Amino acid sequence: MKQEPMRHGWPDSVMNKKSGLSLPDDRTITISVIAGPSNGLTHQLTKARTSIGRTGGSADIKIDDQQVSPLHCVVGVTHDMVRLCDLDSANGTYANEERIQAAELEHLSEFRLGSTWLVVTIVPKHFLYAFCSVCRRCSTLPLTDTSGCPKCGVNHGERAAYLTL
Repeated sequence: MKQEPMRHGWPDSVMNKKSGLSLPDDRTITISVIAGPSNGLTHQLTKARTSIGRTGGSADIKIDDQQVSPLHCVVGVTHDMVRLCDLDSANGTYANEERIQAAELEHLSEFRLGSTWLVVTIVPKHFLYAFCSVCRRCSTLPLTDTSGCPKCGVNHGERAAYLTL
C-alpha cells in the first residue's frame, strides 16, 4: 500500500471527475468487512467512485459502527489503480497502522475505519470463487454453505439462496 501525495487536500485522481475514473473490464473489485460490527458484509464495486460511511448516512457502503462518520471515505478506481481517500472523517482512515488522507490499495490491502477492518480484493473476472457464496438477500458472505446468514439470519441450507461470485 503506497501513501499518495496530496494536492489541495485530496488526490486529483480520486476527487476530480475528469481524472478517468472507470471500473476495469477485466477485474472484479470487492470490499469486505473482516472485523467489527458489520463483520461479513461484502460489497462488489459497481461504480468507479464508491463512498463508505455509517449506517443511516448517504454512503454507498454502509457500516454499522458509531466510530465511522456518515460519509467517512471514498474509493476511486481507474483502469490500473484503486485509491482510498479519507473525507475529513472525525476518527480517520487507517492503512498500515497509519492515519492516511489517501493511499493506493492493492489486492488484499486492509484498512480500518473506526473499529471496523476492511479488505479489498482485486481478481480477474474469470476467476471463480468456488468457496465464496454470497447471500442473495443482503450480499453478506456466509460462514459456510449450510449456515444461516450472519447478518440477516436467512437459512442458507439450500444452494439456491447463494450467489457464487
